[in-house]
Amino acid sequence: MTNWRAITPLAALLLLAGCGASRGVDPHLDGSNPDRLSEWGLFTVDAGRLSPAPGVVPYELNTTLFSDYADKSRTVWMPHGQAAAYRAEGAFEYPVGTILTKTFSFIRRDGAPRLVETRIIVRRASGWAALEYVWNQEQTDARLDVAPRPAVVTRLVAEGKTETFNYVMPNGNQCSACHDGGTAGAVPLGPTARNLNRGDQLARWSAMGYLTGVPAAPPKAPAWDDPASGSVGERAREYLDVNCASCHRPGTKAARNGVLLRASDPDPDGCQGGAIADRMATMDPEKKMPLIGHDVVHREAVSLIRDWAATLKPCYNR
Repeated sequence: MTNWRAITPLAALLLLAGCGASRGVDPHLDGSNPDRLSEWGLFTVDAGRLSPAPGVVPYELNTTLFSDYADKSRTVWMPHGQAAAYRAEGAFEYPVGTILTKTFSFIRRDGAPRLVETRIIVRRASGWAALEYVWNQEQTDARLDVAPRPAVVTRLVAEGKTETFNYVMPNGNQCSACHDGGTAGAVPLGPTARNLNRGDQLARWSAMGYLTGVPAAPPKAPAWDDPASGSVGERAREYLDVNCASCHRPGTKAARNGVLLRASDPDPDGCQGGAIADRMATMDPEKKMPLIGHDVVHREAVSLIRDWAATLKPCYNR
């Protein structure tokens, strides 16, 4: 897959240079949802490797949602002359026509990528719409699918070692379970100010004309798997914020048990922390957490959460 991490700030700016008013991308603001991913004009594909169209800008997050060890490539596109307005919390205020994409792939035994799905969330006048596209076996295009069947995936775990499992893709109802924005429809979750504050990424979005109002010192989230970016507690809370807080926040059913998992919420006690790790460590459908979105245990994250739980206040009175 294209190594978008290697794109330099200058190269990223050149992606936008000379782009016409249409930039070749069609956000389908009439509300139509194309049957094929290629009809959006966002990418070209060659041998399972995506290349973004002019104006389609790759981006990265500090801490990401776990999805069965899938590799993910993220992009943003906005209509010519339009920009998102910065917000310190939650999603930016994106203009109508904005398209965010996330493509999931797995590395095969031969080292080549297998594209599995591309999720699109597009900002229309009526709110955000989330769409799921499933890649064909030929790796030439992806088709819109509102209720995709699981894909049998074999991923390379280590040299000479693979793991095969059923990779479950979300249907429309499952998408809204996490991305529910009320009257706004589905809302973006990952690209917040804290999570996008990676290197000079926010400055580049500003220079490209994709973002306004960025303060001199925006908040920054730690990377859950980088000890240099924060303490065990800070990284554990950020992992839970990204992977669990869409349900474990005030006003949701999950909040009734008193376990709130946003990074800004107070720490639970050690028993609760241990219970979180236990539920992350099982695939029992009656016990696993999160309930949807993964079919493989995230072993490294479970280890981090157990380390964090060991630092929490005891719960002797239980």
